[in-house]
Amino acid sequence: MTFTNATEGWQVYVCDAESYSEFTDGYFDGSAQEEAQTVSFRIANATVLEAIQERGIVVKGKLATLTKIELVTYTTSYDAVAVTIGVDGIATFSSSKHLDFAGTGVTPYYASGVATGTVTLTSTTTTWSWQGYILKGSEGTYTVPVTEEANASYPQDNYLKQQVREGTVDASTDGAFHYIFAKTETGTPSFYKLTSDHTLGAKKAYLKTVTDIVPSSNARVAVVFDDDETTGIENEEPRMKNEESWGAVYDLQGRRVINAQKGLYIQRSAEGRLQGKNGKKVVIK
Repeated sequence: MTFTNATEGWQVYVCDAESYSEFTDGYFDGSAQEEAQTVSFRIANATVLEAIQERGIVVKGKLATLTKIELVTYTTSYDAVAVTIGVDGIATFSSSKHLDFAGTGVTPYYASGVATGTVTLTSTTTTWSWQGYILKGSEGTYTVPVTEEANASYPQDNYLKQQVREGTVDASTDGAFHYIFAKTETGTPSFYKLTSDHTLGAKKAYLKTVTDIVPSSNARVAVVFDDDETTGIENEEPRMKNEESWGAVYDLQGRRVINAQKGLYIQRSAEGRLQGKNGKKVVIK
C-alpha cells in the first residue's frame, strides 16, 4: 500500500470489511515521516486470509492519502482455512474451498446413506467446496491447506448440506426433513429434527432427508462410521430415563434386544449414562 501527502503522525489501519475491526499487524504509524510511504501487510493467519478473500478489506486512518493497494499473488500451497473443533471432538463443517485434511489429525466424513434409525458416515481425506461434513478430532483450531479441485474427493451421495455463511435452515422444504447437530440433555452431540426454523452459524452443516429417520418407537438413531465406529444419536425428544434401560443391549437402530443373535450391538450401563457416554460396542459371534 502506497501513501502520498503523508504528514507527521499519519496512521493507517487495515480492517475487516464486515466488522471494521483491525487485523493483527494491520496497523501502520508514520509518526515522524512526512514523505510518501509504501507499507506491506503479510497475511500469515488462515482466518484473516479467509476473511479478506470473502469480504475484502477496509483501510482507515488519518493524515495520509492512499494512492495504491496491490495484492501480491500467493501460491496455492499458501492458501488455507482455519477449522475449529470443540471439546466434544466432533462438529459439522462446510467451506467455500476444497481442503486437504491429510496429516492434520482431523477426519472428515460425509453422510453417504440414511435409513429409518440409521445414518452412515463415510470418511475421506479431502473435502469438496460447498458440501457438508462431520469432523472428528481433538479440541483445537487447525490450519487446513486448500487443495486443487481435481484433488478433492467429490461425494456422490451426501445428505449433509452446507451452511458456509450464517443463515436460516427451514424446518422442512420440498417434503424433506432437516436435522441439526447439537447437544442432548446429557451433553452428548446428537442429530435433532427441526420442528421450527433454526439459525445456523457459518461454516456448519445440517442433515437433509426425504424420509423421517427417527424410528416410530422414538428410539435412538444410530450413526455408523465406516472406520468401525458407532455412535448413538438421540432424536428430538431423548428418552432412556431409568437405570435399568441403560444396562440393556440395543441394535444399531436403537431397539432394545432381549435375545441377541450374531452381530454388532450397543450396550449401555448406568455408570456410562452418568458420564454422558453413548455406550460400548459388543460383537456377538
